[in-house]
Parts: sequence; C-alpha cells; structure tokens
Amino acid sequence: MGSLFRFFSRYFSKTTRPTQFLLTWLVIAQLALQSFPSLRFLHRNFLSQVTHRCLNSYYRALRNETVTSRSLRLQTAELACSLIPASLQNEPVFLSVDDTTVPKFGKKFDAVSLLHDHACHTGKPYVNGHCFVSLTLSVPVSSQREGKALLIRYLAIPIGYRMWTKERTKLELASDLVEEVAGTAVFRQLVCQAFADRAGFAASSARHYLQRPL
Repeated sequence: MGSLFRFFSRYFSKTTRPTQFLLTWLVIAQLALQSFPSLRFLHRNFLSQVTHRCLNSYYRALRNETVTSRSLRLQTAELACSLIPASLQNEPVFLSVDDTTVPKFGKKFDAVSLLHDHACHTGKPYVNGHCFVSLTLSVPVSSQREGKALLIRYLAIPIGYRMWTKERTKLELASDLVEEVAGTAVFRQLVCQAFADRAGFAASSARHYLQRPL
C-alpha cells in the first residue's frame, strides 16, 4: 500500500499535504473497489475505514484548483517517459489517437446523442451514447531473457480522454490532446497515429507538434 501511495501522490505534489493525502487515497479507493458510482460510495465502503476523514473533507479536496484534467494528463505522460531506459532513449515514442463509443440506456444524459458505431458494440450500426477521443502513449522498454538477445517491446499507457460534444469536432479534441503532451520537454521523438486522417490531421500534428526540436 505504501508503494501505491508514493506513486500516486506525485500527481498531487502542487497541493497542500492534507489535500495530497486525501486525493491520493481517493485514487487508491477507486483501484480497490474497481468502480466509482459516487464519492459517498467510496467513503462508506473504503475511505472511512482507512483514513478516518469525514466525507466533506473529500468534497473540499476535489475543489482544489491546482489539480485539473490537464495536469493529470501531463503527469501521466512524464511518468510514462520515465520508464524508458537510458539505452532506448533514441527509440521512437508513439502517440495513438482514437475514438470510442460508450452506449447509454437513456436519453437524459448530458451530451448524449445518436452515434454511428462502426464496431457495432450493441449489434446495431447506430447507438445512443457518448463518444470519447482518447490519447495513448507507447514507450519502449527492454525485454530480455537469460541467454537471449535484447528485445524492445512497447508499453501502451492511456494518457487521457475528452468527451465529444457538438460544440467541437473530434479532430479538434484530438489536436488539443496531442498539443498538451507534445508541449512538454520530456519527449525526444514522437510518431503520431491518427484514428482518421481527415483534414490532414496526422500530417499537421506531426508537422506542428512532433517534429520540432525539444
């Protein structure tokens, strides 16, 4: 448990120590229970027994303005790149952008709409639900067995998701995600794979974000 706490506490290093304590345990609680139906659920079934903090203290911690979805994505990207061994620092790092559909069995969810589902998750070409644009970072790590030559394998780490609404296109959301990560100084080389090359997304992303010297 101590190793988990030390690992996830780095996501909240810019907060006060009490807030860092609460938010880190909040992440661990989600891992332990494998679900997050509500904060009250996590507190009743896990947090209250481990941290002995009241429910309102977690609500106050979640209002902290220094922790944003962007800061979490950047921290995840930095942690992912820290896994690259020194011997593989010159190997390419892959950014993969994709979209996925999540069915909803109701029409009163925010931003829910009728979507084309090319994978036919429900057996139908159209589904009522949400669409998310995702960004995954694949970093090279070494894999070697005794007596065998060194092999390079890629570890895929999800960086973040953005929910599509009719206010912006999926390509715009994908571009935002790529720009966030490519703007950090932790990358040597990036290769972008786009879920659709409409409007030259892959080419323009590589030109503007991925091939500039860092």
